[in-house]
Amino acid sequence: MTTVAALLALALTAHEAAPQEPADPARTGTAQEVTIDADRPHVGTGPHVVAPGEVQFELGVQWQGFPDIRTFGSPALIRIGVADRVEVRLSSDGMLARYQPLADVYGVGNAQLGAKIRLFGDREEPWFSVLPMVGFGLASHEKGLGAGATDATLTWLVGREVRKRVHLEANYGVGAIGDDVGHFAQHLVTGAVVFQTTPRLQTYVEAAWWSVQERTGTAVGFIDYGVIAAIRPRFLIDAGAFSGITDAAPNWGVFSGVSFAIGRSGLNQQLRGGTRAYRQRPIGDTQHH
Repeated sequence: MTTVAALLALALTAHEAAPQEPADPARTGTAQEVTIDADRPHVGTGPHVVAPGEVQFELGVQWQGFPDIRTFGSPALIRIGVADRVEVRLSSDGMLARYQPLADVYGVGNAQLGAKIRLFGDREEPWFSVLPMVGFGLASHEKGLGAGATDATLTWLVGREVRKRVHLEANYGVGAIGDDVGHFAQHLVTGAVVFQTTPRLQTYVEAAWWSVQERTGTAVGFIDYGVIAAIRPRFLIDAGAFSGITDAAPNWGVFSGVSFAIGRSGLNQQLRGGTRAYRQRPIGDTQHH
């Protein structure tokens, strides 16, 4: 809670030092930098696509707990704009740690390669995109950090502003999840409400549900909530927590991260009215997918 409070204070201080509404470049004759749109820290993913020529980095840390196990992860995502409607995505669960009664284990996490494709809506306000992805089982099965198998998923992404300062987002995904036996089907559903609290600060709440994350497991679901602060248009910080709502989910989790972009800055576009929230799947029990 100390981290969240600090973020709120920092964002509100920046807000007081800045105009309440961004100046209109058409009236002032000046261009303003576009605030980047991050895909963290949500579980679900928004429909926005990184602009061509831009590279966006989204880095985080997260801790979560079960009754007798604690886990740590350091997820990283690189988004590369390659066309007006397409970005290529390289991601990793980063370095993992699993703290358990008998012995602690450490290792590298799984990696993913995918592409986000904007299907409907303009660049500034897309409302429907699709995200195919392949996951590579680099995490050690022997250490209990992963299944050591390849996954393939396809996720449909929708988002829409429903009223001033209120944005709704939802995902539906289906995947073939690998384990030492073969592959099994998995379904994902997420829904989020994002509120533009101030021009530089967003708050959100989200529900996420997986039909199964292990072949013989049960559904995993939780509620996550947090803040995203725009320190500068191309530098965001976030923090939040989640609470498990199913037996197979972690009891609790906390996370924080940064997002920043390099390359083309979009100075000829008007500043959007704030940040958008990222969506990043917590690692759950480190055997989860």
